[in-house]
Amino acid sequence: MLDDTVAGLRDRGVDRVEVGLILGSGLAGACPILRGRVDVPYGELHGGRAPAVAGHPASVVWGLTSGRKVMAFLGRVHLYEGATFDEVTFSVRLLASLGARVVVVTQAAGAASPWLCVPGVMVVRDQVNFSGRSFPVPPPEGSLYSPRLRLLVRKVASERGLALMEGVLAGFLGPAYETPAEVRLARGAGAHSLTMSTVPEVVAARSLGLEVVGLSVLTNRAPHSGGRIHHDAVVRNAAAGAGTLRSVFEGFCADLE
Repeated sequence: MLDDTVAGLRDRGVDRVEVGLILGSGLAGACPILRGRVDVPYGELHGGRAPAVAGHPASVVWGLTSGRKVMAFLGRVHLYEGATFDEVTFSVRLLASLGARVVVVTQAAGAASPWLCVPGVMVVRDQVNFSGRSFPVPPPEGSLYSPRLRLLVRKVASERGLALMEGVLAGFLGPAYETPAEVRLARGAGAHSLTMSTVPEVVAARSLGLEVVGLSVLTNRAPHSGGRIHHDAVVRNAAAGAGTLRSVFEGFCADLE
């Protein structure tokens, strides 16, 4: 099925990909300006299940930015939508098939640690799987998130006067936001930000040999004492931080060796 998708993209002018970008809820505005841009709706990709959650535009774009051939996924599907592991990880499998070696994964995330600034951006150092699902592909031993790429992202951000935090991402199944008890559980496991995505994508990406860097866009405080979180507010807050993410990504592509 991936072969059919790749062939269809070739027919549209997509020749290869160097860097992949997966954009989470409300983050479509972080997609860089792309020369020679090609837009493909998810529905026209063989095997590409379309996202159905608000804040995920459900299209894939390709083009050139900062001297790099980039493919960006504007939205993703989630395990809680009933998607299979293969459907959730379709993006990274497609990137690998098109020759990508690096993928930047982003997500709107809740801040579980009080020292995190909201709004803000956290570089992901590691992850914890609280989805209750086991994944059919084992990642390689060692760090899932590239230390080399983390350093590069922080350097790029510093040059632009942007302060980035760093921490561990916890992935829950959703679709309900985490309870205060679940937040305490995640913090006890060493996690700092919380999401309902990303974790299976990173496992699949590493199993395929892709180098990964993760960026959590912190949109809200996790409910330490029962406060309510609304998805539309998360999407709005994520969209407000998309410009920062776009600037970092463009600089990252320019400086990537």
